Amino acid sequence: MITYSSDTNDLTFKDLRDTAKLAEKYFGTEKDPSQMPTNEKESKWIFNNLSECVNTIKYNGELIGFSFILPCNKELMDDFLSKKINEAQLYKEIKKKITYKNFTTIYLCSAFVKPEYRRKGLASKAIKKSIKKLIKNKKLPPLFFESYSEEGRKTVEVMAKKLKIQIKERV
Repeated sequence: MITYSSDTNDLTFKDLRDTAKLAEKYFGTEKDPSQMPTNEKESKWIFNNLSECVNTIKYNGELIGFSFILPCNKELMDDFLSKKINEAQLYKEIKKKITYKNFTTIYLCSAFVKPEYRRKGLASKAIKKSIKKLIKNKKLPPLFFESYSEEGRKTVEVMAKKLKIQIKERV
């Protein structure tokens, strides 16, 4: 049985650290200073300030993937998309300036699903659930992302088609 922490509201700090370890392994965040850090210090900050933005995907209680979105604003989105700032700088600015109350855009930061569970729509479903929880009943704000893989790009393309919106990509 597949479950999402956004539905069950049971995200633990251990779950968050486990998602960070998956991100470190898959995206190489530990060795790339341009990416958002996934260390314990940042995990604590996210857990305390943006836990609704992390959505774990579990199969029979085992972590098989996650999605992570970040509330943002148009100025930071534009700076990121035009490559004036990288992801690490974007995250640093979000920490200083953005709250659940003042965001106007959403950065689709990352999603990962273990290979044996891919191509089932789990990542896009997790992202959509997180967005819905973040915006509550408000209008969908602009979304943006930077593709790490062709799979990631396809996930976002499918989401955009289903949501009938354009999602801005950093290229």
